[in-house]
Amino acid sequence: MKILVQDYKASKAILIEAPYPKIRDNFAIVKTLYSAISVGTETSRIRTNLFNILLERKDQVELVIKSIKNLGISETFKRVINKIDSYGPLGYSISGIVVESRIDGINEGDFVVGAGGEYALHAEYNLIPKNLIFKIPNSIDLKLASFSTIGAIALNSIRISKPEIGERFLVIGLGLIGQIVVRILNLMNVDTIGIDISDYKLEFARKYAKVYNLKRDKINIPLVDGVIICANDKTGSAIKLAIDLVREKGRIIVVGQSKLNIPYKEFYYKELEIKMSRAYGAGRYDPNYEIKGIDYPESYVKWTINRNIKSFIEILPKLNLDEIITHEFEFEKAQEAYEFLKKEKNYLGVVFKYQNHSERNKVVIIKNFNKSSKLNLAIIGVGSYAQNVILPNFLKYKEITPLYLITSRPENAANLAKRYNFKYAGCDYEEVFKDENVNLVIISTPHNLHGYLTKKAILNNKAFYVEKPLTIKLEELEEIRSLYEKHPVPFLVGFNRRFSSFTKKIEDFLKDKNKFIFQYHVNAGKLKEHWLLDLNIGGGRLVGEGCHFIDFIVYVLGKPNTYYSTILDNENFIISFRYNHGLANIIYHSEGNNSLEKEIIRIDSDGISLILKDFKEMNINGSIYKLKKQDKGQEKMIELFVKSIIEGKEGPMTFESIYYSSLLTLKIWNS
Repeated sequence: MKILVQDYKASKAILIEAPYPKIRDNFAIVKTLYSAISVGTETSRIRTNLFNILLERKDQVELVIKSIKNLGISETFKRVINKIDSYGPLGYSISGIVVESRIDGINEGDFVVGAGGEYALHAEYNLIPKNLIFKIPNSIDLKLASFSTIGAIALNSIRISKPEIGERFLVIGLGLIGQIVVRILNLMNVDTIGIDISDYKLEFARKYAKVYNLKRDKINIPLVDGVIICANDKTGSAIKLAIDLVREKGRIIVVGQSKLNIPYKEFYYKELEIKMSRAYGAGRYDPNYEIKGIDYPESYVKWTINRNIKSFIEILPKLNLDEIITHEFEFEKAQEAYEFLKKEKNYLGVVFKYQNHSERNKVVIIKNFNKSSKLNLAIIGVGSYAQNVILPNFLKYKEITPLYLITSRPENAANLAKRYNFKYAGCDYEEVFKDENVNLVIISTPHNLHGYLTKKAILNNKAFYVEKPLTIKLEELEEIRSLYEKHPVPFLVGFNRRFSSFTKKIEDFLKDKNKFIFQYHVNAGKLKEHWLLDLNIGGGRLVGEGCHFIDFIVYVLGKPNTYYSTILDNENFIISFRYNHGLANIIYHSEGNNSLEKEIIRIDSDGISLILKDFKEMNINGSIYKLKKQDKGQEKMIELFVKSIIEGKEGPMTFESIYYSSLLTLKIWNS
């Protein structure tokens, strides 16, 4: 299928061939018939380089600085370039027909509208979640309906401003959203005034509001009850104008990305209220609402995204939106359309029409080669860690041929397969197990799929590398053990710290020690709305990350005599192990300063102390061993694994040791 994306590196929109998405529970796949272009938002995005976006975000700059400290300039530079050399999806408002559905009440053949900057894209087929899709009557014009998300943005700003019949409202900025705001206010019998600097845009609003050209006309109006700013104003003039023209105790609602210089005195003496209108309604940016489909109770949260879209569809026939659709382009000419819009000044509603849809190919050929090696590789799940660490370390071996790259987003699959020279790109991991040529599978998906895909690999006699944890379910661990005993295959689990050069030094340090106190301190940092925190997807931080440190202690010290844990919450816990001659503690928390080391191991024994900081610097009673960059063992671990398969030797891990570490982790969490 074809999808329009932003090429961050080239700073332009390009049309690419991408795989058909994989259907999921509480999602539907929609064959797009029209998609509306939010021209201001999308063209400004294309003009902005991702490097500049990263620089503007303080948290990202801090991550780069920390990465340089731990990994060195060269490795950090590669990772930044990886970010820049990527595709960003475009679009967020579509109409179309359902071709597959796992949503109650949404069936194949239904006409629908879809929303969401990650879902309702300029693409021939879109995978859209339950709360971001709405079934529409057959009588609704699909072209007009494709503007439903943009309409919901306009409607949401009006709901926040709470206009009443008889009030007077000012709309600053008469672009697409401003035009819809004016029409809805007019429908509500609110006295409406519109201001813009373009005569072209003013003409479209003249039937619905009293209009003024800010550059030319003298604005002589009574004070207004409310102001809705729909302008993309970088000077601060829009907020100044709003303050001048609004009455005492009036309200100002900001929709566009306007600079807000808010003067204290003016706001104080008029006792003004200012609010930001966040996108298309309640639920935006909440993964529980958008991805999991968990709705807010209507009695507590009336106007969600879905209910705003429903409301907009109901009033759509009365808004005369066909008047403001100024341009229509065939989707096949999307790139030319964007070039035209970058130069053109006079436009409002712009829409893509989809006619000649491509075939629904679950995989697409990115590199057309017939090369076959001893190891034909497929990777399932290609997040940052897979891109920065796993793939570079596997693909440096000439004995490995990159065959399938599978990841959930079609545009990412196409881009990453091209970057890493894979033959096929896809979104459906089942395709990997159908191909007998694939004999090595990397599993680096969210944790809830690790166990399932591990079982698939074993049953299909494919060697596999699975990122930690092996599974997040105790019963699934037993299933994996049973399967592996019947069908052993070469395998690796991503417990890389076992293979650090520092690990051997720790083992040597502990030899012949009478007593020891072993402390593993993990300053993990807070996660916000991350899938790892979801117990059903990531397993939580103890299972999802804590398994690393449990495995390391068990690998170095052996099986403990007893253990107990104190768990404060999903992100903070202490685990203690008792040995014949020592104690070991894991202190894992999210409450520390991010500028400090993430991992510190301290071992005290017989008057001697060993301190290891972030697997980069070790101090043994004043003797310092320091590397230029971290050595967490990933490179060595993968090297030993690949060589063991090529040479037909035993792998670097025993299944029994992995099973025990995994079992212990799950028992600690479940207890």
